Amino acid sequence: MVRALMIGCWLSCAWGCGSRTGLAVDDPEDAGPCVMVPEEPQLDLLFVIDDSASMEAEQEVLARGFEGFARALATGDLDGDGVPEFPPVTDLHVGVVSTDMGWLRLEGRRSVPAPCPGDTRTFGDDGVLREVDGSAACGGASGRVLSLGEGDSVGAFSDAFACIARTGTDGCGFEMPLEATLKALTTRASPLRFAGRTRGHADDDNVGFLREDSLIAVVVVTDEDDGSLADASFDAEATAEARALGEAWLHPIERYVEGLRALRPGHPERVAFAAVAGIPPDLGGPIDSAEDAARVLDDPRMARVFDPSERTSLVPACTSAHSRAAPARRLVELAGAMGGGAVVWPICEDDFRGAAGAIATQLGGWIADVTCAAPDGG
Repeated sequence: MVRALMIGCWLSCAWGCGSRTGLAVDDPEDAGPCVMVPEEPQLDLLFVIDDSASMEAEQEVLARGFEGFARALATGDLDGDGVPEFPPVTDLHVGVVSTDMGWLRLEGRRSVPAPCPGDTRTFGDDGVLREVDGSAACGGASGRVLSLGEGDSVGAFSDAFACIARTGTDGCGFEMPLEATLKALTTRASPLRFAGRTRGHADDDNVGFLREDSLIAVVVVTDEDDGSLADASFDAEATAEARALGEAWLHPIERYVEGLRALRPGHPERVAFAAVAGIPPDLGGPIDSAEDAARVLDDPRMARVFDPSERTSLVPACTSAHSRAAPARRLVELAGAMGGGAVVWPICEDDFRGAAGAIATQLGGWIADVTCAAPDGG
């Protein structure tokens, strides 16, 4: 509990302090009081879940473990002792998209959208929110946006999430979580364009998910790195090694930094990012700066090393009984570029508790309206 309070206050104070007072907690950063004030924030939380062939066990772990995470957000109680560590989220939207965005192929020198091998859909799932079918097994919920308000059943909400979190294993093996994120959350009026000069879905297929003044959080769950294609010229690469190691045909990370920040112009602190992905087990945790990201990326286990014996053709950054996860270098890079409060966590764990605790702690500290008084004499 003490660690959760310290991290929560430190994150929130790092992002700026308000002017009100409330529950005082010692702040280890400046030895002054960190003051948390309950509010009723709107939180729009997007899960981007890998639906490729290797992800069945990871989806099951996430689906089974989600209720504890949702309950922590709904109560503000991270450790289950009945004492809130942050103001509870009483107005929560959750949506799920897959990482399947189709494929690109070369026509002459042009890259054009095409179905992923084995599929007939040109754009795959295309960043459209998955829909709950209204069945009793899914908590009776229906539609693309799951809502949890004060007094609502966390159990039924979690049942609905479990249904759409099991995204299946037939998705494209060239995962594009960042492109899926951006297309899901970007409006048609945005200057951003996607494959085939298409536009975002925030105000058509996904309308109602994002609220005007909400906090936005994105959680990517994948055992691969981001492979958001911009250029199909990789198809001409002669060797498997060149394909596995090359990144020149991917969209630059700056596209996603700028695209996510544009969702809340002038308020980048209102957008948070987390990834449960290929990270060595001892390196999971908050990423608050480019320097933090560099510390992770500089670890030899995060190097992109070609290995033709592996399914991914890369030496994994972590392994477990159910996971072999490629180094998630682009996801870590984005976390470092977002300017504070991101989290990366290893997917190679047997349950969701570690990831849930790290992400809930980050979100709790971020949600809290915090003021940090200067030390005496400061």
